[in-house]
Amino acid sequence: MIFRKDVDTLKKRALSDWLKSGGNIRMKDIYGWCASQNIPVVMKYRYRKDFSLSVNLWNLISYCRFILDIKEKYLRGNI
Repeated sequence: MIFRKDVDTLKKRALSDWLKSGGNIRMKDIYGWCASQNIPVVMKYRYRKDFSLSVNLWNLISYCRFILDIKEKYLRGNI
């Protein structure tokens, strides 16, 4: 996420509070929130050595499904 220094301070705090609330939040939720707030999002997959191979594989699959879903919606004109 790319927050502008002075302009997006309240938005950054609101997102941080939402994430800390501990609810079930998915990448789609974060992406949708950022898109509605006009905050640019750049997402990358990163392998985490502190996670097991199976968890990393699951995260990679979830990431790829998310990216494909976003691209499909973009091509349909829903974004």
